[in-house]
This record gives sequence, C-alpha cells and structure tokens, in this order.
Amino acid sequence: MTGLIANGNRNNEDVVITSDEFFPGISSKAIREALRFDSSITNQRLVPAIESAIIEVNDQLESLTLKAASLAEISPKKITTGGIEKPITEVLYFRAVAASVGAELNEKYRAYDTTNNGGQKADELIPTIDDYKRDLRFAIRDLKKVRRLNVELV
Repeated sequence: MTGLIANGNRNNEDVVITSDEFFPGISSKAIREALRFDSSITNQRLVPAIESAIIEVNDQLESLTLKAASLAEISPKKITTGGIEKPITEVLYFRAVAASVGAELNEKYRAYDTTNNGGQKADELIPTIDDYKRDLRFAIRDLKKVRRLNVELV
C-alpha cells in the first residue's frame, strides 16, 4: 500500500536575510514564529517574501541612513524582553518587515485557493491583510517619527 503525506517533513531551517550594515538581519524562524506560520509555508515561499519586505521597508527608511551608522543608533531607547535588551528601532524594523511579509503571503493565499471554501476563507483574511498593512505603515511612521494621522477627504 502506498500513501501520500500532504504535510510531510519539510526543510524549513532558519535563514537570516541581511541587506546592508545599517539594517539588522531578519531571521526566517523569527518571522515564522511572529506570524504563526506552520510548515505549510515553506522557505521557498517565505524567504522571497522576506526579501521583498526588506527591500520595501529599507526603501521607505532610506532617509534614516544619513542620521546614524546603524538603525540601532537612531534612538537611545531600548526594550527588554525575557532578559534580552533590544533597541526599539530594531523592534519596529522587525515589526515592519513581518507585517509586510504577512500581508504579501495572505494576499497570495487568496490567489492559490479558489474553491468555494477557499473563497470564504479568503474573505475572512481581508481584515487581516488590512491589519498587516496598517501595522507596516505604523512601524514605518514610528521609525521616522511621523505622526500616525490619516485624513480622508469625503
């Protein structure tokens, strides 16, 4: 008898993606844990999404590269979690990249599953995609010290 295991053992080792010395590296494992992705999101899908997110976020934060030698030096403020102290700028950077990855992969999920059940699940993801995009926008604004103000002309 033969069988097919849909979610067999996949190689999802941790990959650290770096761009330049100013910005910190981003761990695929940390992104996977932050977004609660299981093994169905393979590194073949996750790593390109992280790369794209890093490019997008770095582009939006390019003006900060003139202010210090590294992102960690932009602000003296730090946050401690589980005994580990981190610069708040690196926490916000990770949040921006993770939010961008979450939005991209959830948008792609909508395109992959077009069954009736998949369509209903995709509709449930719309608020999540918007939430990720909002989190991305807020993290970028917080890093740039720009107020979180949205105004619509009606």
